[in-house]
Amino acid sequence: MSRRPLRDLLLEMKDTSEYMVDLALTSILFNSREMARHVFELEEKMDRLMVEVKKLAMIAVRTEEDAESLLPILEIAEAAEDISNAAGDIAKLLKYPVEARIPLMEALITPEDTISLVLYPREAPPRTVGSLRVEDHGLRLLALRKRRRWIMEPDDEVLVEPGDLMVVSGPEDGVESLKKGLGEEG
Repeated sequence: MSRRPLRDLLLEMKDTSEYMVDLALTSILFNSREMARHVFELEEKMDRLMVEVKKLAMIAVRTEEDAESLLPILEIAEAAEDISNAAGDIAKLLKYPVEARIPLMEALITPEDTISLVLYPREAPPRTVGSLRVEDHGLRLLALRKRRRWIMEPDDEVLVEPGDLMVVSGPEDGVESLKKGLGEEG
């Protein structure tokens, strides 16, 4: 059993569930079974994290007051798991024809927070994901397409090369800011 603090487990569950929703929507937008498969893998990870949270909560309980103080923590963990299950349900929509998914995408993707493709410019030198500082533009890097291979949640050390395709989520002005910073015109 993990001896990670409950706080760390809850933060991981929150971050993972947020990422899963973005990735599930992206899988629907780009008709990507590979991205959907990653959502399902993360759903299993969330189940394991939930078990760890419950174990640590049970170990921590000594009194009725302890149990009462841990109830909000368990509710937060359950909410994150519910969100991850919903993301899995969204990814399952790939089994329907694209035409049937269009109204869903129109309803879920708002102008303030979009999912966009950003092509790393052909004339730009290779850089690591971390050096791109995507988050400074208010964006989240969901996936990176290198040639014919997708990398989900690329680490900061992954090299981004000319012609690679980045899938980002966040505000449109952040996307434009990132493109400008990469030397790409709009």
